[in-house]
Amino acid sequence: MKQKTATIYYADGHEDVVNLTARAQCKAEEHAQVNGWGSAEDCKIRFVYYYVYAAARTSGKTSLPYDAWIDSIIDVQVNVPEDNDAENPTV
Repeated sequence: MKQKTATIYYADGHEDVVNLTARAQCKAEEHAQVNGWGSAEDCKIRFVYYYVYAAARTSGKTSLPYDAWIDSIIDVQVNVPEDNDAENPTV
């Protein structure tokens, strides 16, 4: 399985790429539950932003609290690698 990543586009023009780890996903799920967001399906946009934020925090790409971080970004893009092996099963 190939690693999912996310590209973070900041208002100041710089970009960061972070690995979307299991730890970051669990942190996002816990945050959603504690804050009454419901399931990830109920709050897809907020969940994705917090998931990417948690990945940025755990990788040392940001030390900002969530509210300051979300105000500093323009958008995020989740990058799912293509599984080229499925196209050529002999590889």
